[in-house]
Amino acid sequence: MPTSVKAYSPRMNTTPAPVQRTAYRRTKTGTAADRPPVPRGWRGSKTSDVCRRRRSQHGHRLHFEGAGQENCGTRFEGHDQCKGGPRYRAIVASTVDALFAAAGVQRLGAVQWRTAVPNVHPGVYVVARVRDPAGQVSGDAKIAPSAIKQLLETRKELTLDGQRPSPEALSDRLKSMWLSDEPVIYVGLAGTSLRNRVSQFYRTRLGARSPHAGGWPLKCISDLSTVWVHFGQCTEVKAAELSMLETFMSALTPKARENALDPHLPLPFANLEFRDSAKRRRVKRHGISGAKAAR
Repeated sequence: MPTSVKAYSPRMNTTPAPVQRTAYRRTKTGTAADRPPVPRGWRGSKTSDVCRRRRSQHGHRLHFEGAGQENCGTRFEGHDQCKGGPRYRAIVASTVDALFAAAGVQRLGAVQWRTAVPNVHPGVYVVARVRDPAGQVSGDAKIAPSAIKQLLETRKELTLDGQRPSPEALSDRLKSMWLSDEPVIYVGLAGTSLRNRVSQFYRTRLGARSPHAGGWPLKCISDLSTVWVHFGQCTEVKAAELSMLETFMSALTPKARENALDPHLPLPFANLEFRDSAKRRRVKRHGISGAKAAR
């Protein structure tokens, strides 16, 4: 009797394929062969037939998990199935979500600028150009001439590189502090109440030192109605803020860092200084002095 031969089927192979974790630089979708080199700092991996794109718990890496593997974070929306073979996707580490993840703080929500934060506990907040915490944005700074005029009239002591500036020169300097592809423009903390601290930020006039001395360049943006305040509750607010700022700076591509006004301290647009882990005061080299009332 002739021996029967069963037709081969992929289902007969029950041995799971090993998970590949090849690191790639950040690129758009496509094949590895046709991608040119891009700046360091982009991470990714090859997908399997079923696309399982995952963001790590720290927000600044991307893993693609094979079948049967434990996921390491939140699945990317809209990518349940791969189409057209292996694909790749980039993650920008300085998204709002990524900064909160790096600090180990749960983001509780976002309110539009001038809207009260519905939380009276200590925490951190991120002022961003996007409402979507995973969103990205691009565009040059738009500085309000009326804000520049108000600042110069209020602060007769204000100087730029040691000289009294013209409105145009001061506006140009603020524009040079802008990072065009970064959604985050300020990171702050609230030691007692998020609602109170953010409200103080809203109320502080240009040129004033109190009740909120930091972040004054933010008030020079022409359209603050497009700005959102994302917030999260925590107790170790200084450590959380520091983690956010360090994550923001380390995530910049070499090109973005090179274009920053201070490449050695490329803080978000409205952050002018902070204290590092050694408690040392570090100040962005922006050349503007006397913009706030004396202590």
